[in-house]
Amino acid sequence: MIRWLSVIFVIIAGLSAWIFFFAGQHAKPKQITTAVLDGYMLEARYTQYDPQGQVHMMLYSPKVTHYAEQNISYLDNPHLLAYSQARVPWTIRADKGMSIHDGEEVKLWGNVLIHQAPQPGYPETTITTSAMTIFPHQSYAETDQPIVIIRPDTQINAVGMQANFKTGVFILTSSVAGSYEPSKTKHH
Repeated sequence: MIRWLSVIFVIIAGLSAWIFFFAGQHAKPKQITTAVLDGYMLEARYTQYDPQGQVHMMLYSPKVTHYAEQNISYLDNPHLLAYSQARVPWTIRADKGMSIHDGEEVKLWGNVLIHQAPQPGYPETTITTSAMTIFPHQSYAETDQPIVIIRPDTQINAVGMQANFKTGVFILTSSVAGSYEPSKTKHH
């Protein structure tokens, strides 16, 4: 009996040593990367103009932190203002944002709200989602998240959207459902 226990002990010890030895040879050392903050701004404002000298887009954030190695800026409570070709303003807000490659791409997340105030010929429009990516230089935005679009008398739910703010064309990519309730007006 003691002989069998000794044999089992030697086998277990040998297997443990073998596993430890070979597992250690193939393990990759962990690389620790730390992003180094190289700058921050408080009450940051950025304005981009079109070739005619009119405001194309404005970005405001109470706090921006920039990391040079990745060329990324993190935005707290970003607020964007973009204009269509017809000069209709769209405001875009979120809890957090990230500007990549000097604003070529802006990712927003947390209570993303897109709003167009009513204008002659343009009804008030509100779009909500949890995350969206905006390409400011193209006046284009997209998301693969659920969205809700609210206009007077109309609500549309969908999953995914591609939005061209220049032309006002919005493509809903899947699971689109809507409801329409005409406003009740009194006829005399």
